[in-house]
Amino acid sequence: MTDRVVLLTVFLSLRLGAVLLFRPGGFLFDLAADRLFYLQIADLALEGRYPFLHYWLEYPPLFPWLVVGLDWLARHLPPTDDRLLALHLLLGLVLTGADLVSLLALMALARRLEGPAAAWRVGWLYTALPLPTLVLLTWFDPLPLSALLVGLYGLVAGRPVLAGLATGLGVMLKVFPGLLLPVALRQGRAGLRAVLLAALTVGLLSLPFALVAPQYLWGFVLATLRRSSWETVWALLDGYYSFGVLAPLTERTTLASTAYQAHPAVVPWPLSTGLLLVLLGGLWLLRLGWTEPRGLVAGVGASVGVLLALSKGYSPQFLLYLLPFPLLLFPARRAVLYLTALTVLNVLEYPVALNILQEPALVAFTVLGRTVLLLACALECLAQTGPVWAERLGGMAARLVPSLVVGLGLLALVGLPLTLGQAAARPRSPDEVRLAERLRILGEPGQGVITTTVAYRRLRGVLPADVFVIGDFRSTHPVERQAEL
Repeated sequence: MTDRVVLLTVFLSLRLGAVLLFRPGGFLFDLAADRLFYLQIADLALEGRYPFLHYWLEYPPLFPWLVVGLDWLARHLPPTDDRLLALHLLLGLVLTGADLVSLLALMALARRLEGPAAAWRVGWLYTALPLPTLVLLTWFDPLPLSALLVGLYGLVAGRPVLAGLATGLGVMLKVFPGLLLPVALRQGRAGLRAVLLAALTVGLLSLPFALVAPQYLWGFVLATLRRSSWETVWALLDGYYSFGVLAPLTERTTLASTAYQAHPAVVPWPLSTGLLLVLLGGLWLLRLGWTEPRGLVAGVGASVGVLLALSKGYSPQFLLYLLPFPLLLFPARRAVLYLTALTVLNVLEYPVALNILQEPALVAFTVLGRTVLLLACALECLAQTGPVWAERLGGMAARLVPSLVVGLGLLALVGLPLTLGQAAARPRSPDEVRLAERLRILGEPGQGVITTTVAYRRLRGVLPADVFVIGDFRSTHPVERQAEL
């Protein structure tokens, strides 16, 4: 087999094997919450309620309607015991196809920047790194990432039609590919053509919804601007140590629901968002090497780093949008250092800190560590855009990052055991204490009390050894069920 066939075989085997055989989160934590949310969208469609015709969502219309179409196809497949299975498999196939497009676009970009050897290096690293596969299993971000990378390739290769179409489709999937638009304006007439074509694509795809129910498109915009901070330095300033929350899906039929707040804001959203826009706008106005391929890619990479570091909200899948730029711009060891450290912080934050331990100190540690690394990565990208001052800033970041990563690792090694001990000693809620006491009164030695799996996990630490809890077997993994038995 040729080298290309070997790479594609390994890539597809890993992605498709994961879709078929792996559970999102494995035994650590069930990470299927977003997949279940997609299933809610499909179930509402069965009732005749469709996205952006009867309610708003937190992302643009293209992906929700893809879910509706895939669920229609899933209902024509042989039935299974799990309502989510067919939709998960079909969506996994689509996302694997998008991830393959990302791989090919990355290799094409690397070939233009440094030649064939760099293309193979980037291709194998992208195939082997765990983050793309984890995101593919849990979220839908491989789709907008593929659009961003194809659009970026179109700008680098001087193909404005390709850049405009890809960017327009990407914006209708998620807002991140929109970062290419201000950068394209620095490309002269060809860049302007790409921007106009992207705007036309967005307009045509939005037109049916704008004609039938324009309030729900506006609801998407309002919800994006108004939603509370989460998992960022802004959330820490607000005293909030949990994930992003919006109004329940069934309540999103009016614009009033876009004002839902998960917590009161200490920092008003116009201030945090305005600061981010000023920094990004200043970056895009700088005289950088926007017309050179490497300067263009580095400028987009710096923009992504600043956006992820200083946006008012962050979710673990967002790291996928930064991943291509260290691979394209940095030496392999440095790229792997950044991406491994950021991925470990991602997992420590979600699900370990947010869901399993629910420990605010660990959440703060991961948020601050990630923010510093993202800003350092943005500076190193900026260093490759041309100016001497940018090279000096990037050099300072490059010298500090290895020590920073070692320091974060040592803090994690010392702090995580202490956090585990604190979580184990944390007082139980009054409801748990009362229920545990009731079970002690009712239970006889060797007697099992039937309850849910969640209650089993929560209560087994406060029950005596001779009283055990049998989980709800219908929602329990077979291996765990055998362990309980």
